[in-house]
Amino acid sequence: MIASRFLEDTRDRALAVEALWMAIELAQRGPMAEMATPLWPGKRALSSRDAVDGWIRKFCDSGYHPSGTAPMGPEDDEGAVCDERGRVRGVRGLYVADA
Repeated sequence: MIASRFLEDTRDRALAVEALWMAIELAQRGPMAEMATPLWPGKRALSSRDAVDGWIRKFCDSGYHPSGTAPMGPEDDEGAVCDERGRVRGVRGLYVADA
């Protein structure tokens, strides 16, 4: 198991809280209020900076997914398993892609 320890540093979390709080305020003003409807988190989670901090602590994480790599390189690179277009050398029709 990987313990990513996201937002454990109070300075990092304070920046995340401030960013979400600014988004909340923006969504409630002027023309944006007419177009924007916060769907998630709910209103209670957005009621104060402390509530936003609690929501962030509970729900924010990374989509990081550890995996192997497939080196890309020119034809003469013996360590490269795929070319510049992601085609796996020696296996017809197989490509490597990352989103």
